[in-house]
Amino acid sequence: MQITQFNPKEIALKKAQEEYLRKMNIAAELLITRELSIYYSDIMQEVDKDTQASCRSILSWLNDYSSSRDGKKIYRAGIISLYKETHKDHFINGVWQAYNLPELIDFTIKKLTDKNFVGSKSKAALFKTSFLDETWFRQAVSVIGLKMLEDNENLNGLTSNTAKELIFIRKVIKMSYEKTGQIIGRSTKNHNAEYMREELKEITTQTYKFVQQHLKNFILANTEEIALLKEFEGEYFKALKDTRMILLSA
Repeated sequence: MQITQFNPKEIALKKAQEEYLRKMNIAAELLITRELSIYYSDIMQEVDKDTQASCRSILSWLNDYSSSRDGKKIYRAGIISLYKETHKDHFINGVWQAYNLPELIDFTIKKLTDKNFVGSKSKAALFKTSFLDETWFRQAVSVIGLKMLEDNENLNGLTSNTAKELIFIRKVIKMSYEKTGQIIGRSTKNHNAEYMREELKEITTQTYKFVQQHLKNFILANTEEIALLKEFEGEYFKALKDTRMILLSA
């Protein structure tokens, strides 16, 4: 008679699967952050404005939209909200598992090339043309993935130490830029150039020290994780390419 549910083989298989998925998570996070820039628009600098969808248009459809018109509230769920609602198994305790990147992109392509979702045939056609361009597609993947990783960072849910450092550094530099803009605005208003110089010097010094320290951490974490990226990137690239071509050939 069996008196225990202890099963070493099942435990070993579960642990092996968890470790494999952890490594795939790291690789996916690095794949996304490889194109990282301070602003989303910087990631997609090479966009042809006449023939390709802009970074701003991607973000507008990824995000929720709400407004008031004639006293009535208007709300449209964005692609990310719809994805979270229909792919709950892609999240653990609210944290997106980045190895699901190909399925996220699959979902996004379907939405952006659906005339009923984006509102017109011309908009859907523009997105389809854009996705067919390899450079645009690669950069769009980074923008879409980064939106998810930012949520993960807020939940302390990033798996890759390298991605943690890069996204946190990005956040600090972005805040530094915003503070700089505020200082310039105040100094222009008050005509106080000396105040502006001192404040900018302090912000620059503090930001430099912060980035210097975190770059050291980034370098230390880099070697092992970059090896994981090299191990898995071929599989991710193939899955993303197959997803794109199957959907867009229809």
